[in-house]
Amino acid sequence: MKKYLYLFSISALIISLIIINNTYALLESNANATSKLDIGKWVIKLNNVDISKGYSEDFLIDNLIDSKNENIEDGYIAPGKSGYFDIVIDPSETEVAIRYDIKIDLENMNLPDNIKISVDNLSSNSPIKTDNNKYSGIISLDDINSGNNITLRLNINWDNTDDNYNDTDTKYGMSEDNSFKIPITINLKQYLGEEIT
Repeated sequence: MKKYLYLFSISALIISLIIINNTYALLESNANATSKLDIGKWVIKLNNVDISKGYSEDFLIDNLIDSKNENIEDGYIAPGKSGYFDIVIDPSETEVAIRYDIKIDLENMNLPDNIKISVDNLSSNSPIKTDNNKYSGIISLDDINSGNNITLRLNINWDNTDDNYNDTDTKYGMSEDNSFKIPITINLKQYLGEEIT
């Protein structure tokens, strides 16, 4: 009897192992596949200069387009006059949304306080002032897919409505180094959905 019980126990154990193995095989499925995703292109031109290899470009703005003023010679900026400089971004071959940051370096210019500089996006939403002399914005996929270039305009306005600035305006105009050259840095990177504040 012990012999039959022993044989029965071993048979039951073998049958149990076979059932467990078959059950596990039903629940497990293995498959091999290769997933292929194309990488979004990053081809950007800034004022017709390809900056695809880098993400930042420095400019020295020295050729403002000035507004007409019958009291100020064309080609010069002075109190009461304004001007602008366009930065044209061509993202037509780019397949990802873009964040841009424009930093205007005014630290070494010693400009009078009544000279105001701002940035506008003429193509879509205006940039947000994110720091002193820094503006940030987004070029969405819709903007890119429209096929149009994105124009950022750097505006300069020399206010002449406050007589309290007459002395500083005169002093700035008479200084030997009174050329109006504005260094700016533009940084472009992929926009990942972060909030810009």
